[in-house]
Amino acid sequence: MPVYNVEDYLDACLDSLQAQTFGDIEMVCVNDGSPDGSREILAKRQKEDARIVIVDKPNGGLSSARNAGIDAACGTYVGFLDADDRFTPNACQRITEAFTETDADVVTFGGYCNPAEAATPWITLKLSPRDVVYDGFKPALMFEEQSTPYIRTACRKAFLDECGIRFEEALPFGEDQVFFFDIYPNSRKTALISDKLYEYRIEREGSLTSKTNDDLEEKSRKHLPMTRRIFRAWKKRFGLQEFNSEIVSWSIEFVLYGLFCLPEGARDELLPEYTRIFREFWGSGSTSALQLKKHDRKLLKIALSGSPVSNAQAIRLRAGWFLEKYGAKAVVGKVLGMN
Repeated sequence: MPVYNVEDYLDACLDSLQAQTFGDIEMVCVNDGSPDGSREILAKRQKEDARIVIVDKPNGGLSSARNAGIDAACGTYVGFLDADDRFTPNACQRITEAFTETDADVVTFGGYCNPAEAATPWITLKLSPRDVVYDGFKPALMFEEQSTPYIRTACRKAFLDECGIRFEEALPFGEDQVFFFDIYPNSRKTALISDKLYEYRIEREGSLTSKTNDDLEEKSRKHLPMTRRIFRAWKKRFGLQEFNSEIVSWSIEFVLYGLFCLPEGARDELLPEYTRIFREFWGSGSTSALQLKKHDRKLLKIALSGSPVSNAQAIRLRAGWFLEKYGAKAVVGKVLGMN
């Protein structure tokens, strides 16, 4: 659990851990150079509960703190909890049961938002996985299931160590997405469970909702290094031969659609950067071998060409892609602000 400037929320978070119905846990709290009173709260709580382990380190950011926690963990399984969020009382028990029942390397579970009315339909959907077990890796695990985004996942500690998987500390944004692209393709077996075990507090600045609503242009800039890192991980694991169409389709939805939502000036500035990334991995040649939908192919062709796109053209591209992806009903809902 990374701890930084969360003195107003830390006690409630620790209360949720101490209330677990499964008591054989260690609470690894990483004080990431927090300047507020969080360290004092940890010290006080540690005197009351020896299961609390405090790791002190200079401020290095969320990924750095999570990695320090993984390294310090002594348990069989490692889970992640932000210090302004909470686990439900049965969370650790259900997670442990899922590992035991399925022999999985990775278990991903559901979550909910507090307050519930602040959650968008999209966030609610994403936090609602079904019950399913994947033997080995199939693209559907990442691209069809509700397995991403947001870290509500636990892993076998031995799996993380053997595969050398840690959070990418150099990235300023999207470390959870990169982590998923590291764990899921390498997992021997992955279990999704529908239990909603993670409570996200979303009224705090910097929490789930405010991160989701970041300025689109800033997001597009931050997505640049993340996209390159994900492509490199995919290439290392699959050689960009297997599941090629799937990763391209994902990247179009994740980064290119948003790029074409930007004002023309920002779009013209960022498009060449994305063109360099896509050409680095897929070249500038024909995309006919890829099994892509019509409008996915259109967006990829423009990304590979690097040709400027007018506002009118961008609107047509977005509308065509969204209609093909989600259907007419979703288009009406988007126009009316319903989704």
